[in-house]
Amino acid sequence: GALPPTELLCTALVGVPGVLVAMILIFSLPRRLGYAVAAGVCAIGVYAVHGILDKQALFGVTGVVFYKLFYPTAQMITFLFPSEVFSTQIRVWSMSIIAFCGRMAPLAVPWIVHTSQHLFLFLTMGFFVLASLLVWSLPETKDTELKTLSPVATNTTRVKASGDGYGSTTMAAAG
Repeated sequence: GALPPTELLCTALVGVPGVLVAMILIFSLPRRLGYAVAAGVCAIGVYAVHGILDKQALFGVTGVVFYKLFYPTAQMITFLFPSEVFSTQIRVWSMSIIAFCGRMAPLAVPWIVHTSQHLFLFLTMGFFVLASLLVWSLPETKDTELKTLSPVATNTTRVKASGDGYGSTTMAAAG
């Protein structure tokens, strides 16, 4: 086999085309469908990664390639959804929850992997399948505008007042 640094470099390089795949899928597909497809392919990829543990290298490497090609799509849509679904006040909380989970996972993963590498892969696969199903409970956000639901915001329309030029932060109530 290859040296670990070579394997790491090859794995990282496979992720570069994944960003291109993400850009194409995010641009061309509705958000929910794009996420469901990406999460579904990632789940299949994670299942195939079992091949590495079970001495079926080709099956395992195929799983790694699938995962690395489609994970960026799932990740980008995960960060894109809150900005398209929620108002600014709620968006801050949703992004902080995503960031918190992203920081806590590296603390839990070593314990799970140490317990069982297969368990870790099955849990990861299960979370991708669950997320690909739950995404359908969210509204479709591609090419739609965020509607303000706050009664305070609907009673007062804010317009940009004349200020010191482009980028002025001075605001005035309309009417």
